[in-house]
Amino acid sequence: MKKKYFFFCLLLIGLLACQTETQTKQGNDLRAKVLAEKKSANLPAYKRVVVVGDELIEMICTLGDSLKIVAVGKVHYKLAHRNLPLVGYKSTLKADIVKEQKPDAVVGELDLIDDKTAEAIEDAGIPCYRFAKPEKLADFTAQFKELGRVLKQEKKTAKWQDSLEYHITRIEKICKNKRKDTLRVMYVQARNMGAVLTAGTGTLVDVMLRLAGVRNAMEQFDGLQPLKIDMMKAINPDYVLMTKRTFQALQGAPQDLPAFAVSQAYGMGRVWIMEDADIQGFNLRAGKTSYVLCKKIYQDNTYTALPTQNYILQEPAKNFPQEYQEQGTKESKVSTPTPVTPEKNNSDIDELKGGG
Repeated sequence: MKKKYFFFCLLLIGLLACQTETQTKQGNDLRAKVLAEKKSANLPAYKRVVVVGDELIEMICTLGDSLKIVAVGKVHYKLAHRNLPLVGYKSTLKADIVKEQKPDAVVGELDLIDDKTAEAIEDAGIPCYRFAKPEKLADFTAQFKELGRVLKQEKKTAKWQDSLEYHITRIEKICKNKRKDTLRVMYVQARNMGAVLTAGTGTLVDVMLRLAGVRNAMEQFDGLQPLKIDMMKAINPDYVLMTKRTFQALQGAPQDLPAFAVSQAYGMGRVWIMEDADIQGFNLRAGKTSYVLCKKIYQDNTYTALPTQNYILQEPAKNFPQEYQEQGTKESKVSTPTPVTPEKNNSDIDELKGGG
């Protein structure tokens, strides 16, 4: 009886070993096929893509392929309305979870998908394209071009490249005889008063600012960071940049935010409020946006004056007379910031000492 049991165990072990070897061989074969596909000059037309990384989502949306995204690493504001499945990132990302979404391809940031997980995904026959965070413009343009190849959007990325080169030439003319890379700009984005972030290195905003010939005030930090009053005091940027959406999210009065009010930029009125489409993501107008920023600071010396509390219609108290309550409508609560051009002064830029 013991001999039969012993031989049965040996047989079972042999069968399991053969099965594992077969699965490994199948995985290796599928991965070899995937690697050959990724190097091919003519990639398949991917229709279902899992994306892990906020910046890559921004770029894919820019290329007009957001509907191809079937799952993401974590919730992204541009896709929140679609309630897409979440596959996780870094240690929470598992190949099995990705495979459940039945994607044609996976696109992700290098530091969010480790080698082991990427191999497991490709063992299942799913190509996994990973991109390192760009540290300079050349890295970004190469990444954007490769993403265009993966999504078969080469014409759009080529058009973007032409526009970028054109505006770089214009930026270089402005900066030729001007100070550059000394003034520090902080980008601020917010959903509400309690959720205010700034952009450090490794973000598309960082590339855009440096392209404009200024320094990112958050260059010592990586990625998006919550804005705190101590941080603002220590960094004290020369300029603050925000979109109209952020301005409205802060109820038209970012000066009510202590971390904003302590800044030199606010005290001197050096705040830019730009259209969301020109800032959000490094879109096809990115070269033009960088040029506009460069022109504003080094040539025109223009800025946007924030409205004071007198310009903001407050919510009326409940016991106010009806005629007063009717004036405090939501439509009139936030005023539009008025562009202001200060008197020309040749020493205006040079006298701006900055924080520190």
